[in-house]
Amino acid sequence: MSECCKQGSFHKGTAVGSETKLADRDVYVTGDESSSVAILLVPDIFGWRLNNTRCLADKYAKGVGARVYVPDFFDGEAVPTEVMSDPKLREKFDIMAFLGKYHPREASWPKVEAVVEAIRSTQKGVKKVGAIGFCWGAPSCLYLGSTRAKKSAHVDAIGFAHPSVSETSDFEHLDAPSLFLCAEHDEMLPDDKRNAAIDVTKKLTKEKGTFVKWVYYPNTTHGFATRGDEEDGYVARCMQDAANEAISHFRASLLA
Repeated sequence: MSECCKQGSFHKGTAVGSETKLADRDVYVTGDESSSVAILLVPDIFGWRLNNTRCLADKYAKGVGARVYVPDFFDGEAVPTEVMSDPKLREKFDIMAFLGKYHPREASWPKVEAVVEAIRSTQKGVKKVGAIGFCWGAPSCLYLGSTRAKKSAHVDAIGFAHPSVSETSDFEHLDAPSLFLCAEHDEMLPDDKRNAAIDVTKKLTKEKGTFVKWVYYPNTTHGFATRGDEEDGYVARCMQDAANEAISHFRASLLA
């Protein structure tokens, strides 16, 4: 992960969901508790309390008609939101030490699997589950939508925006419908890495019929979908479009 993972803007709006427990974790939940579909939102390093993320979860819940879950995967130790807006705090914050304790790949996958299993066991009438990850949360969603996940935790559709610490091999195992929202300027997914992943998914689509959609947003930076500047008209439009893409993707994949 790099400096771009620690920057961003705060969004206006009031979250309308509630806090509860799931799989022994704090979780923000929003949307119809009797819905037949659920979405797991795996947040970036600022965690489950960031207002931006909660308001986006509310938007997904309303647009899809789903119950949306935003768990605390950092055991109360998410990166302080002040780091996002204060250059001095951002410079001092040791991102590598944080990743040493909360790495977004294999060490975290049992945690996200447990949450998916808990959603299926506690949300009455749930038939399909989707997952979408932002920055830190992206590798977990690639895992949940692949043949590597446990059958009980495998999800029916996935997505990510501006991923961190993803590997090209992650895309080779995908078998769930997938949506990938990409920024033009992204140290964590530069052009060569993105193009290599696109080539892998083209092969998946051709050989196995796996639905994969890539959406590229020119003149955007890593973090735009959740931490973009809503006072900037262009960035705000891209944020809204990314949200709409995710809503359309989950409606098509989970409600069909």
